[in-house]
Amino acid sequence: MSSDLSEDIQVLSLNDKEEEAKPQDEAIVPHVRQMVQAVIDLWKEDPDTEDALIGELYYLVKKKNPNWDFTEQQLEKTLKEHGFIVDQTLFTFAEQITSTLTPNLSKIFNEEEASFKVDFSEKSGKGLYAKRDISKGEVLWKEEPFIMVPPIELLRLVKHGKACTYCGKPMVSMTTDRLLKGLDCNVCNELWCSIGCKRKDLLHPQAKHGVYGIRTKGINSKAWLALEDFCIENDWSSVYAAAIIYARELLDKSKNVYDQFHSMAKISQTVRDQASSLSEFEASIHEGKLAECHQLFNKCFPKKPISYETLMEYVGTYNINNVDNCLFLVYAHLNHSCDRNVSIDLQPKRADGLQVTALRDIAAGEQLTTTYVSPTMSLQDRQRELRLNWGFICECSRCVLESKQREKRRSSRNSTAEADNRTEIREMLKEESVEFDMEEQKLEQGKRRRSVRFNETVIAHSNK
Repeated sequence: MSSDLSEDIQVLSLNDKEEEAKPQDEAIVPHVRQMVQAVIDLWKEDPDTEDALIGELYYLVKKKNPNWDFTEQQLEKTLKEHGFIVDQTLFTFAEQITSTLTPNLSKIFNEEEASFKVDFSEKSGKGLYAKRDISKGEVLWKEEPFIMVPPIELLRLVKHGKACTYCGKPMVSMTTDRLLKGLDCNVCNELWCSIGCKRKDLLHPQAKHGVYGIRTKGINSKAWLALEDFCIENDWSSVYAAAIIYARELLDKSKNVYDQFHSMAKISQTVRDQASSLSEFEASIHEGKLAECHQLFNKCFPKKPISYETLMEYVGTYNINNVDNCLFLVYAHLNHSCDRNVSIDLQPKRADGLQVTALRDIAAGEQLTTTYVSPTMSLQDRQRELRLNWGFICECSRCVLESKQREKRRSSRNSTAEADNRTEIREMLKEESVEFDMEEQKLEQGKRRRSVRFNETVIAHSNK
């Protein structure tokens, strides 16, 4: 019986009963990284939006993320802090970079026979210039690393004998052939991938064998291993590189390593950090880690500690000069252009260094240039990377041309938008056929006619 009734019963809604409102998505306050990523995604989808004004960017981001609760001012501040809005107020540090003539370059290339020379200019400082006309495809020079630094992500493998302790090349296992060639260290677990790497590795016994009671030249091996672990944990290749450079200087009686490193373009990492997008909280943590790192660094060199400022100079100088984690004396003279004229080809074996080749015909007297960033990046991304990492806003021929093209697109887009607005207004007026009738007012003598927009009543009617 109850089942029959349930089939006959229907639940009806009264006409005057409002439907229950569907719950709207709750408002979300986006993280700054979400806002930055949203803008990057816009630029990837439509490169023309790279030159969009902040108001348009805000509209587009809001349209894609309607439940985000943020203001146009917050978006603008976020993009400025992360270096995505390039203007003259952004921090640059290229003018604080110094360099001097590099000694003993003749040991790397024959200066008389070379197709290029080292020279100074007021605008770009130290650089390389063609001594004669250079043909496309011509190999200009080959160069081995001045300072070799194993990739920080491979240091754990190095410590367990799974990668070369000098160049960082991963190896599956120690073969009998390597054992017979003496490529394993007879004191610790580490090994080399080739006889060449073992011969070039002057630092290994001095930095690491003191743990086993072997006398070393001023390097505390236990502290060195502790610094290694710290750098691995914090992913700080530059600090580990600074330790390698400083150790090489101490071991070099000729002082040639010191003179050559300090002739490179020099800047403090403290100055470079001012261009970064770290928040005050992130910056305080970063500085605290660096202070801790400085203490570990000096424990490695108890007889010759250095100041925090000096360590920051080593770190900053390495950061703006390295390629593939290594330093090269001749390569370090190449200045940047987004429209480069030479290519840098890293050799299959890291210890063999690099080769420099002309990308196009180069006229005598023309400066040789490479690119510090990927040439496939957009203008906005290139400008940001160059400012944050090398401290300048690029004004090369390619950037100037793309900036002009961007301004033309912006002007065209604004003109099109204005034309569309005018067309829309005309169409609206045409469809509505709106007319206004205003009663002629009789003015009393001495009284002034009031403006129509301040009259109390304006009667409008449509012919529809």
